[in-house]
Amino acid sequence: MLWGWVRSLAGSSGVLLVGSALFFAVAPFGRATSPSAGEVRLVYDFAESTHGFVADFVDLPKDASPGLYDLRSGHSPRPTNLGGAPALMISGSNRSDDLFMYWTRRVTGLQPRATYRTRFVLEFASDAPSGSVGIGGSPADSVFVKAGATVAEPRRVEDKDGWWRLNLDKANQSVSGLDLPVLGTVATPPGTSGYQRVVLTSSAEGEWVTTDDSGALWLTFGTDSGFEGTSTLYYTRLEVAFTPVEVASARLTNLSVRAGLSPGQTLIAGTTVAGGGKRFLFRAAGPALAAFGLVGAPDPALALVPAGQTVPIDGNDNWATSLAPEFARLGAFAWASGSRDAALLGDVRGGVTAQVTGGSARGTVLLETYAAAGDLARPWRNFSARHRVGVGDDILIAGFVVGGSGSLRLLIRGIGPGLTPFGVADALSDPQVAVFRGTTSLVANDNWPSALAERFAQVGAFALAPGSRDAAVEVEVDAGASYTVHLSGVGRTIGEGLIEVYVLP
Repeated sequence: MLWGWVRSLAGSSGVLLVGSALFFAVAPFGRATSPSAGEVRLVYDFAESTHGFVADFVDLPKDASPGLYDLRSGHSPRPTNLGGAPALMISGSNRSDDLFMYWTRRVTGLQPRATYRTRFVLEFASDAPSGSVGIGGSPADSVFVKAGATVAEPRRVEDKDGWWRLNLDKANQSVSGLDLPVLGTVATPPGTSGYQRVVLTSSAEGEWVTTDDSGALWLTFGTDSGFEGTSTLYYTRLEVAFTPVEVASARLTNLSVRAGLSPGQTLIAGTTVAGGGKRFLFRAAGPALAAFGLVGAPDPALALVPAGQTVPIDGNDNWATSLAPEFARLGAFAWASGSRDAALLGDVRGGVTAQVTGGSARGTVLLETYAAAGDLARPWRNFSARHRVGVGDDILIAGFVVGGSGSLRLLIRGIGPGLTPFGVADALSDPQVAVFRGTTSLVANDNWPSALAERFAQVGAFALAPGSRDAAVEVEVDAGASYTVHLSGVGRTIGEGLIEVYVLP
Protein backbone atom coordinates (compact mmCIF):
# COMPACT_ATOMS: atom_id res chain seq x y z
CA MET A 1 0.00 0.00 0.00
CA LEU A 2 1.28 3.48 -0.92
CA TRP A 3 4.79 2.22 -1.49
CA GLY A 4 5.89 5.33 -3.37
CA TRP A 5 5.86 7.31 -0.16
CA VAL A 6 6.75 4.38 2.08
CA ARG A 7 10.05 3.93 0.27
CA SER A 8 10.86 7.65 0.32
CA LEU A 9 10.23 8.34 3.99
CA ALA A 10 13.21 7.76 6.26
CA GLY A 11 12.86 6.72 9.88
CA SER A 12 11.84 9.33 12.45
CA SER A 13 11.49 9.39 16.20
CA GLY A 14 9.11 10.58 18.86
CA VAL A 15 5.64 9.71 20.12
CA LEU A 16 2.73 9.96 17.71
CA LEU A 17 -0.68 11.03 19.01
CA VAL A 18 -3.61 10.82 16.65
CA GLY A 19 -7.10 12.27 16.61
CA SER A 20 -8.28 15.62 17.88
CA ALA A 21 -10.29 13.76 20.51
CA LEU A 22 -7.01 12.78 22.13
CA PHE A 23 -6.46 16.43 22.68
CA PHE A 24 -8.73 17.34 23.94
CA ALA A 25 -43.68 3.76 3.70
CA VAL A 26 -44.00 1.27 5.95
CA ALA A 27 -44.29 -2.41 6.70
CA PRO A 28 -47.61 -3.85 7.83
CA PHE A 29 -48.39 -4.58 11.50
CA GLY A 30 -46.92 -1.27 12.67
CA ARG A 31 -48.28 2.26 12.89
CA ALA A 32 -46.11 4.72 11.00
CA THR A 33 -45.64 8.42 11.54
CA SER A 34 -43.31 10.88 9.82
CA PRO A 35 -42.32 13.53 12.36
CA SER A 36 -39.76 15.10 10.02
CA ALA A 37 -39.21 15.22 6.29
CA GLY A 38 -38.28 11.79 4.99
CA GLU A 39 -38.27 10.15 8.42
CA VAL A 40 -40.32 7.00 8.93
CA ARG A 41 -41.27 5.85 12.40
CA LEU A 42 -42.70 2.45 13.27
CA VAL A 43 -44.56 1.94 16.52
CA TYR A 44 -45.36 -1.58 17.73
CA ASP A 45 -47.66 -1.93 20.73
CA PHE A 46 -47.42 -5.57 21.72
CA ALA A 47 -50.64 -5.38 23.72
CA GLU A 48 -52.34 -5.42 20.31
CA SER A 49 -50.57 -8.42 18.74
CA THR A 50 -47.16 -9.92 18.01
CA HIS A 51 -46.99 -7.70 14.91
CA GLY A 52 -45.32 -10.53 13.06
CA PHE A 53 -42.30 -10.86 15.35
CA VAL A 54 -40.91 -14.39 15.76
CA ALA A 55 -38.76 -15.63 18.65
CA ASP A 56 -35.66 -17.83 18.60
CA PHE A 57 -32.69 -18.88 20.78
CA VAL A 58 -28.97 -19.33 20.02
CA ASP A 59 -25.68 -19.94 21.86
CA LEU A 60 -26.70 -23.39 23.01
CA PRO A 61 -26.03 -26.94 21.78
CA LYS A 62 -27.98 -28.06 18.72
CA ASP A 63 -29.27 -31.09 20.63
CA ALA A 64 -30.13 -29.09 23.76
CA SER A 65 -33.35 -30.09 25.48
CA PRO A 66 -35.87 -27.19 25.42
CA GLY A 67 -37.00 -28.37 28.85
CA LEU A 68 -33.48 -28.29 30.30
CA TYR A 69 -32.95 -24.76 29.00
CA ASP A 70 -36.55 -23.75 29.83
CA LEU A 71 -36.98 -22.15 26.41
CA ARG A 72 -40.37 -20.46 26.18
CA SER A 73 -41.87 -17.62 24.14
CA GLY A 74 -45.30 -16.34 23.22
CA HIS A 75 -47.86 -13.55 23.28
CA SER A 76 -48.61 -13.79 26.98
CA PRO A 77 -50.11 -11.56 29.70
CA ARG A 78 -47.60 -9.25 31.29
CA PRO A 79 -47.35 -9.13 35.11
CA THR A 80 -50.55 -7.96 36.78
CA ASN A 81 -48.87 -4.96 38.43
CA LEU A 82 -48.19 -3.70 34.88
CA GLY A 83 -51.78 -4.15 33.76
CA GLY A 84 -51.87 -7.76 32.59
CA ALA A 85 -52.21 -6.87 28.90
CA PRO A 86 -50.44 -9.18 26.41
CA ALA A 87 -46.73 -8.75 25.67
CA LEU A 88 -43.96 -10.61 23.88
CA MET A 89 -42.78 -12.99 26.59
CA ILE A 90 -39.50 -14.81 26.21
CA SER A 91 -37.72 -16.97 28.78
CA GLY A 92 -34.62 -19.13 28.90
CA SER A 93 -32.12 -20.60 31.31
CA ASN A 94 -28.46 -19.94 30.53
CA ARG A 95 -26.62 -23.23 31.12
CA SER A 96 -23.72 -22.66 28.73
CA ASP A 97 -22.07 -19.40 29.92
CA ASP A 98 -24.14 -17.57 27.34
CA LEU A 99 -27.64 -17.46 25.89
CA PHE A 100 -29.07 -15.11 23.27
CA MET A 101 -32.86 -15.06 23.04
CA TYR A 102 -34.45 -12.68 20.57
CA TRP A 103 -37.42 -11.51 18.51
CA THR A 104 -37.24 -10.56 14.84
CA ARG A 105 -39.34 -9.57 11.85
CA ARG A 106 -38.96 -8.10 8.35
CA VAL A 107 -40.15 -4.61 7.45
CA THR A 108 -40.73 -3.30 3.94
CA GLY A 109 -41.72 -0.04 2.27
CA LEU A 110 -38.51 1.91 2.80
CA GLN A 111 -36.62 3.38 -0.15
CA PRO A 112 -34.57 0.77 -2.08
CA ARG A 113 -30.79 0.88 -1.57
CA ALA A 114 -31.20 3.88 0.74
CA THR A 115 -29.21 4.60 3.87
CA TYR A 116 -31.06 5.35 7.09
CA ARG A 117 -30.06 6.29 10.61
CA THR A 118 -31.97 3.83 12.80
CA ARG A 119 -32.85 4.56 16.42
CA PHE A 120 -34.68 2.20 18.76
CA VAL A 121 -36.83 2.83 21.81
CA LEU A 122 -37.52 -0.52 23.48
CA GLU A 123 -39.85 -0.96 26.45
CA PHE A 124 -40.02 -4.17 28.48
CA ALA A 125 -40.72 -5.54 31.95
CA SER A 126 -37.91 -7.05 34.05
CA ASP A 127 -37.70 -8.40 37.60
CA ALA A 128 -33.91 -8.03 38.07
CA PRO A 129 -32.80 -5.12 40.29
CA SER A 130 -29.38 -3.63 39.65
CA GLY A 131 -26.69 -4.96 41.96
CA SER A 132 -28.31 -8.36 42.39
CA VAL A 133 -25.96 -11.33 42.50
CA GLY A 134 -26.25 -14.59 40.58
CA ILE A 135 -24.30 -17.56 39.26
CA GLY A 136 -21.66 -16.49 36.74
CA GLY A 137 -22.93 -12.92 36.80
CA SER A 138 -25.72 -10.65 37.89
CA PRO A 139 -29.26 -11.49 36.66
CA ALA A 140 -29.60 -7.74 36.06
CA ASP A 141 -26.24 -6.23 35.20
CA SER A 142 -24.93 -9.24 33.21
CA VAL A 143 -27.91 -9.58 30.87
CA PHE A 144 -27.41 -7.17 27.96
CA VAL A 145 -30.13 -5.91 25.63
CA LYS A 146 -29.17 -5.56 21.97
CA ALA A 147 -31.14 -4.26 18.99
CA GLY A 148 -30.45 -3.50 15.35
CA ALA A 149 -31.66 -3.35 11.76
CA THR A 150 -29.98 -5.50 9.11
CA VAL A 151 -30.36 -6.49 5.48
CA ALA A 152 -29.53 -10.09 6.33
CA GLU A 153 -32.28 -12.23 7.81
CA PRO A 154 -31.40 -13.26 11.38
CA ARG A 155 -31.22 -17.02 11.61
CA ARG A 156 -29.43 -19.63 13.63
CA VAL A 157 -26.60 -21.59 12.06
CA GLU A 158 -24.66 -24.60 13.32
CA ASP A 159 -21.01 -24.06 14.15
CA LYS A 160 -18.22 -26.64 13.92
CA ASP A 161 -18.88 -27.79 17.49
CA GLY A 162 -22.58 -28.48 16.93
CA TRP A 163 -23.87 -25.34 18.63
CA TRP A 164 -26.50 -22.93 17.37
CA ARG A 165 -25.06 -19.47 16.67
CA LEU A 166 -26.57 -16.31 15.19
CA ASN A 167 -25.53 -15.47 11.65
CA LEU A 168 -25.42 -11.75 12.55
CA ASP A 169 -22.52 -10.02 14.29
CA LYS A 170 -23.83 -9.42 17.81
CA ALA A 171 -20.43 -9.82 19.54
CA ASN A 172 -20.68 -11.23 23.05
CA GLN A 173 -22.54 -10.00 26.12
CA SER A 174 -21.38 -6.46 27.02
CA VAL A 175 -19.66 -5.85 23.65
CA SER A 176 -21.63 -4.25 20.82
CA GLY A 177 -21.62 -6.15 17.55
CA LEU A 178 -21.50 -4.60 14.09
CA ASP A 179 -25.13 -5.60 13.55
CA LEU A 180 -26.57 -5.57 17.07
CA PRO A 181 -25.22 -2.90 19.43
CA VAL A 182 -25.87 -2.87 23.16
CA LEU A 183 -28.73 -0.64 24.34
CA GLY A 184 -28.26 -1.40 28.04
CA THR A 185 -29.09 -4.11 30.55
CA VAL A 186 -32.30 -5.58 31.98
CA ALA A 187 -31.57 -3.98 35.35
CA THR A 188 -34.35 -2.26 37.28
CA PRO A 189 -33.61 0.32 40.00
CA PRO A 190 -31.69 -1.06 43.02
CA GLY A 191 -33.87 -2.30 45.82
CA THR A 192 -37.00 -2.80 43.73
CA SER A 193 -38.92 -6.07 43.72
CA GLY A 194 -41.19 -7.70 41.19
CA TYR A 195 -41.50 -6.70 37.56
CA GLN A 196 -40.71 -3.09 36.69
CA ARG A 197 -40.99 -1.14 33.46
CA VAL A 198 -37.64 -0.49 31.70
CA VAL A 199 -37.09 1.73 28.66
CA LEU A 200 -33.84 1.66 26.66
CA THR A 201 -32.94 3.88 23.71
CA SER A 202 -30.29 3.98 21.01
CA SER A 203 -27.58 6.62 21.00
CA ALA A 204 -28.47 9.98 19.43
CA GLU A 205 -26.43 9.12 16.33
CA GLY A 206 -28.05 5.70 15.99
CA GLU A 207 -26.80 3.07 13.58
CA TRP A 208 -26.61 3.61 9.83
CA VAL A 209 -27.89 0.82 7.59
CA THR A 210 -28.62 0.48 3.87
CA THR A 211 -31.81 -1.24 2.71
CA ASP A 212 -31.86 -4.00 0.09
CA ASP A 213 -33.05 -3.67 -3.50
CA SER A 214 -36.68 -3.88 -2.41
CA GLY A 215 -36.42 -1.37 0.44
CA ALA A 216 -36.57 -3.99 3.20
CA LEU A 217 -34.75 -4.58 6.48
CA TRP A 218 -34.94 -6.99 9.41
CA LEU A 219 -35.52 -5.72 12.95
CA THR A 220 -34.03 -7.76 15.79
CA PHE A 221 -33.95 -7.25 19.55
CA GLY A 222 -33.04 -9.57 22.39
CA THR A 223 -30.81 -10.32 25.37
CA ASP A 224 -27.24 -11.65 25.52
CA SER A 225 -26.89 -13.28 28.92
CA GLY A 226 -23.84 -13.79 31.10
CA PHE A 227 -26.06 -14.80 34.03
CA GLU A 228 -26.18 -18.59 34.47
CA GLY A 229 -29.82 -18.79 35.42
CA THR A 230 -33.31 -18.12 34.10
CA SER A 231 -34.32 -14.76 32.62
CA THR A 232 -37.94 -14.01 31.74
CA LEU A 233 -38.81 -10.74 30.02
CA TYR A 234 -42.00 -9.17 28.69
CA TYR A 235 -41.50 -6.80 25.74
CA THR A 236 -44.35 -4.30 25.68
CA ARG A 237 -43.52 -1.68 23.05
CA LEU A 238 -41.02 -0.94 20.29
CA GLU A 239 -40.45 2.26 18.34
CA VAL A 240 -37.99 2.44 15.45
CA ALA A 241 -37.17 5.70 13.68
CA PHE A 242 -35.61 5.64 10.19
CA THR A 243 -34.04 8.95 9.17
CA PRO A 244 -32.58 9.23 5.63
CA VAL A 245 -28.84 9.85 5.49
CA GLU A 246 -26.96 11.15 2.46
CA VAL A 247 -23.79 9.14 1.98
CA ALA A 248 -20.99 10.13 -0.36
CA SER A 249 -20.26 7.62 -3.12
CA ALA A 250 -16.53 8.10 -2.47
CA ARG A 251 -15.02 7.04 0.85
CA LEU A 252 -11.75 6.51 2.69
CA THR A 253 -10.79 2.83 2.55
CA ASN A 254 -7.36 2.62 4.19
CA LEU A 255 -4.61 4.74 5.67
CA SER A 256 -1.03 4.34 6.80
CA VAL A 257 1.61 6.17 8.82
CA ARG A 258 5.30 5.39 8.95
CA ALA A 259 7.67 6.29 11.75
CA GLY A 260 11.02 5.38 13.21
CA LEU A 261 10.71 3.98 16.72
CA SER A 262 13.36 3.63 19.39
CA PRO A 263 12.92 1.34 22.42
CA GLY A 264 10.43 2.88 24.81
CA GLN A 265 8.70 4.98 22.16
CA THR A 266 5.09 4.50 21.05
CA LEU A 267 3.38 5.27 17.77
CA ILE A 268 -0.34 6.00 18.11
CA ALA A 269 -2.78 6.27 15.22
CA GLY A 270 -6.45 7.00 15.58
CA THR A 271 -9.61 7.25 13.58
CA THR A 272 -13.33 7.84 14.05
CA VAL A 273 -16.27 6.26 12.25
CA ALA A 274 -19.76 7.63 11.69
CA GLY A 275 -22.99 5.68 11.92
CA GLY A 276 -22.10 2.73 14.13
CA GLY A 277 -19.59 -0.11 14.20
CA LYS A 278 -17.10 -0.98 11.49
CA ARG A 279 -14.37 -3.63 11.42
CA PHE A 280 -10.80 -2.76 10.52
CA LEU A 281 -7.61 -4.68 9.87
CA PHE A 282 -4.76 -3.06 11.80
CA ARG A 283 -1.18 -3.96 10.85
CA ALA A 284 2.14 -2.92 12.35
CA ALA A 285 4.87 -3.95 9.94
CA GLY A 286 8.48 -4.05 11.09
CA PRO A 287 10.44 -7.10 9.87
CA ALA A 288 8.20 -7.22 6.77
CA LEU A 289 9.68 -3.90 5.61
CA ALA A 290 12.98 -5.62 4.79
CA ALA A 291 11.39 -6.66 1.49
CA PHE A 292 11.38 -2.96 0.57
CA GLY A 293 14.93 -2.22 1.62
CA LEU A 294 14.04 -0.77 5.02
CA VAL A 295 15.38 -1.61 8.45
CA GLY A 296 12.21 -2.43 10.32
CA ALA A 297 11.56 -2.45 14.03
CA PRO A 298 12.48 -5.97 15.21
CA ASP A 299 9.31 -6.92 17.06
CA PRO A 300 6.30 -4.55 16.81
CA ALA A 301 3.41 -4.97 19.24
CA LEU A 302 -0.04 -3.52 18.62
CA ALA A 303 -2.83 -2.50 21.04
CA LEU A 304 -6.28 -0.95 20.46
CA VAL A 305 -7.64 1.63 22.90
CA PRO A 306 -11.16 3.12 22.58
CA ALA A 307 -11.26 6.90 22.28
CA GLY A 308 -11.31 8.60 25.64
CA GLN A 309 -10.04 5.52 27.48
CA THR A 310 -6.61 4.31 28.56
CA VAL A 311 -7.03 0.52 28.81
CA PRO A 312 -6.57 -1.55 25.62
CA ILE A 313 -9.46 -3.76 24.54
CA ASP A 314 -7.39 -5.90 22.17
CA GLY A 315 -3.81 -6.44 21.17
CA ASN A 316 -1.32 -8.56 19.26
CA ASP A 317 2.41 -9.18 19.35
CA ASN A 318 3.11 -11.74 16.62
CA TRP A 319 0.42 -11.98 13.95
CA ALA A 320 -1.64 -15.11 13.32
CA THR A 321 -1.14 -16.67 9.88
CA SER A 322 -4.91 -17.23 9.74
CA LEU A 323 -5.12 -13.54 8.82
CA ALA A 324 -3.21 -14.09 5.55
CA PRO A 325 -6.43 -14.52 3.47
CA GLU A 326 -7.73 -11.25 4.92
CA PHE A 327 -4.50 -9.51 3.87
CA ALA A 328 -5.01 -10.76 0.32
CA ARG A 329 -8.71 -9.83 0.25
CA LEU A 330 -7.97 -6.25 1.29
CA GLY A 331 -4.97 -5.82 -1.00
CA ALA A 332 -2.37 -5.66 1.77
CA PHE A 333 1.12 -6.92 0.89
CA ALA A 334 1.94 -10.43 2.11
CA TRP A 335 4.08 -11.18 5.14
CA ALA A 336 6.38 -14.13 5.71
CA SER A 337 4.80 -16.83 7.85
CA GLY A 338 6.14 -16.65 11.41
CA SER A 339 7.43 -13.08 11.13
CA ARG A 340 7.31 -10.89 14.22
CA ASP A 341 5.05 -8.30 12.65
CA ALA A 342 1.72 -7.57 14.41
CA ALA A 343 -1.84 -7.54 13.10
CA LEU A 344 -5.40 -7.90 14.33
CA LEU A 345 -9.01 -7.40 13.31
CA GLY A 346 -10.79 -4.90 15.56
CA ASP A 347 -14.20 -3.28 15.65
CA VAL A 348 -14.38 0.50 15.85
CA ARG A 349 -17.47 2.20 17.24
CA GLY A 350 -16.99 5.95 17.49
CA GLY A 351 -13.22 6.23 17.77
CA VAL A 352 -10.15 4.16 18.54
CA THR A 353 -6.39 4.53 18.71
CA ALA A 354 -3.89 1.91 17.63
CA GLN A 355 -0.72 2.00 19.74
CA VAL A 356 2.49 0.45 18.46
CA THR A 357 5.82 -0.25 20.11
CA GLY A 358 8.81 -1.45 18.11
CA GLY A 359 10.89 -3.79 20.26
CA SER A 360 14.43 -3.84 21.58
CA ALA A 361 16.15 -1.85 18.82
CA ARG A 362 15.41 1.22 16.74
CA GLY A 363 13.72 0.60 13.41
CA THR A 364 10.93 1.66 11.10
CA VAL A 365 7.28 0.78 11.70
CA LEU A 366 4.51 1.05 9.12
CA LEU A 367 1.09 1.23 10.75
CA GLU A 368 -1.74 0.41 8.33
CA THR A 369 -5.50 0.46 8.78
CA TYR A 370 -7.90 -1.13 6.27
CA ALA A 371 -11.71 -1.01 6.35
CA ALA A 372 -12.53 -4.73 6.53
CA ALA A 373 -16.27 -5.14 7.21
CA GLY A 374 -19.44 -3.29 8.17
CA ASP A 375 -22.01 -1.34 6.20
CA LEU A 376 -20.28 0.83 3.58
CA ALA A 377 -22.65 3.60 4.65
CA ARG A 378 -20.68 3.86 7.90
CA PRO A 379 -17.78 5.97 6.70
CA TRP A 380 -14.44 6.98 8.11
CA ARG A 381 -15.08 10.40 9.59
CA ASN A 382 -11.47 11.48 10.15
CA PHE A 383 -7.98 10.34 10.96
CA SER A 384 -4.84 12.10 12.15
CA ALA A 385 -1.18 11.45 12.88
CA ARG A 386 1.18 13.23 15.26
CA HIS A 387 4.93 12.80 15.28
CA ARG A 388 8.14 14.74 15.45
CA VAL A 389 8.66 16.56 12.16
CA GLY A 390 12.23 16.60 10.89
CA VAL A 391 13.78 17.74 7.62
CA GLY A 392 14.38 16.07 4.28
CA ASP A 393 13.25 12.44 4.40
CA ASP A 394 12.32 12.89 8.06
CA ILE A 395 9.23 15.07 7.52
CA LEU A 396 5.86 13.62 8.62
CA ILE A 397 3.90 11.83 5.89
CA ALA A 398 0.56 10.10 6.13
CA GLY A 399 -1.14 8.28 3.28
CA PHE A 400 -4.71 7.32 2.46
CA VAL A 401 -6.73 5.68 -0.30
CA VAL A 402 -10.13 6.82 -1.60
CA GLY A 403 -12.46 4.09 -2.83
CA GLY A 404 -15.92 4.03 -4.37
CA SER A 405 -16.77 6.44 -7.18
CA GLY A 406 -16.90 10.17 -7.74
CA SER A 407 -14.94 12.48 -5.48
CA LEU A 408 -14.52 13.36 -1.82
CA ARG A 409 -14.01 16.77 -0.22
CA LEU A 410 -11.51 16.84 2.62
CA LEU A 411 -10.27 19.32 5.20
CA ILE A 412 -6.58 18.71 5.85
CA ARG A 413 -4.66 20.47 8.61
CA GLY A 414 -1.01 20.64 9.59
CA ILE A 415 -0.84 21.72 13.24
CA GLY A 416 2.17 23.04 15.13
CA PRO A 417 1.49 26.09 17.30
CA GLY A 418 -2.07 24.83 17.80
CA LEU A 419 -0.68 21.97 19.91
CA THR A 420 0.86 24.24 22.55
CA PRO A 421 -2.43 24.96 24.41
CA PHE A 422 -2.76 21.21 24.93
CA GLY A 423 0.56 20.96 26.74
CA VAL A 424 2.59 19.62 23.82
CA ALA A 425 6.22 20.65 24.24
CA ASP A 426 8.49 21.65 21.35
CA ALA A 427 5.64 22.13 18.86
CA LEU A 428 6.60 22.87 15.26
CA SER A 429 6.70 26.67 15.09
CA ASP A 430 5.72 27.20 11.45
CA PRO A 431 4.28 24.13 9.70
CA GLN A 432 3.41 23.84 6.04
CA VAL A 433 1.23 21.14 4.53
CA ALA A 434 1.05 19.72 1.00
CA VAL A 435 -1.23 17.10 -0.54
CA PHE A 436 0.03 14.82 -3.33
CA ARG A 437 -1.44 12.32 -5.74
CA GLY A 438 1.60 10.29 -6.65
CA THR A 439 4.28 12.87 -7.38
CA THR A 440 1.78 15.54 -8.38
CA SER A 441 1.16 18.30 -5.86
CA LEU A 442 -2.56 19.07 -5.60
CA VAL A 443 -2.62 21.84 -3.02
CA ALA A 444 -0.38 23.37 -0.35
CA ASN A 445 -0.60 25.91 2.45
CA ASP A 446 1.71 27.67 4.86
CA ASN A 447 -0.51 29.80 7.13
CA TRP A 448 -4.19 28.82 7.27
CA PRO A 449 -6.83 31.16 5.84
CA SER A 450 -9.37 32.46 8.36
CA ALA A 451 -12.18 31.54 5.95
CA LEU A 452 -11.68 27.90 6.96
CA ALA A 453 -12.64 28.52 10.59
CA GLU A 454 -16.25 27.69 9.73
CA ARG A 455 -15.11 24.38 8.26
CA PHE A 456 -13.23 23.54 11.47
CA ALA A 457 -16.43 23.89 13.46
CA GLN A 458 -18.41 21.96 10.86
CA VAL A 459 -16.30 18.81 11.27
CA GLY A 460 -15.67 19.15 15.01
CA ALA A 461 -11.99 20.09 14.73
CA PHE A 462 -10.54 22.10 17.61
CA ALA A 463 -10.27 25.84 16.95
CA LEU A 464 -7.00 27.52 15.99
CA ALA A 465 -5.95 30.92 17.28
CA PRO A 466 -6.57 33.66 14.68
CA GLY A 467 -3.35 34.42 12.87
CA SER A 468 -1.53 31.31 14.10
CA ARG A 469 1.07 29.79 11.81
CA ASP A 470 -0.73 26.46 11.55
CA ALA A 471 -1.63 25.24 8.06
CA ALA A 472 -4.93 24.06 6.56
CA VAL A 473 -6.40 23.37 3.12
CA GLU A 474 -9.65 22.19 1.61
CA VAL A 475 -9.26 19.82 -1.30
CA GLU A 476 -11.40 17.61 -3.53
CA VAL A 477 -9.89 14.21 -4.36
CA ASP A 478 -11.03 11.58 -6.85
CA ALA A 479 -11.95 8.02 -5.93
CA GLY A 480 -9.76 5.17 -7.11
CA ALA A 481 -6.45 6.73 -6.13
CA SER A 482 -3.99 7.03 -3.24
CA TYR A 483 -2.80 10.28 -1.74
CA THR A 484 -0.16 11.48 0.69
CA VAL A 485 -0.07 14.44 3.06
CA HIS A 486 3.36 15.96 3.76
CA LEU A 487 3.94 18.06 6.88
CA SER A 488 7.22 19.97 7.15
CA GLY A 489 8.60 23.06 8.85
CA VAL A 490 9.14 26.35 7.01
CA GLY A 491 12.85 27.15 6.89
CA ARG A 492 13.73 23.55 7.83
CA THR A 493 12.40 23.98 11.35
CA ILE A 494 11.66 20.89 13.42
CA GLY A 495 9.26 19.99 16.22
CA GLU A 496 6.09 18.12 17.11
CA GLY A 497 3.46 18.27 14.39
CA LEU A 498 -0.01 16.89 13.74
CA ILE A 499 -1.63 15.91 10.44
CA GLU A 500 -5.44 15.79 10.46
CA VAL A 501 -7.73 14.65 7.64
CA TYR A 502 -11.49 15.26 7.95
CA VAL A 503 -14.20 14.21 5.52
CA LEU A 504 -16.38 17.21 4.74
CA PRO A 505 -20.17 16.77 4.52
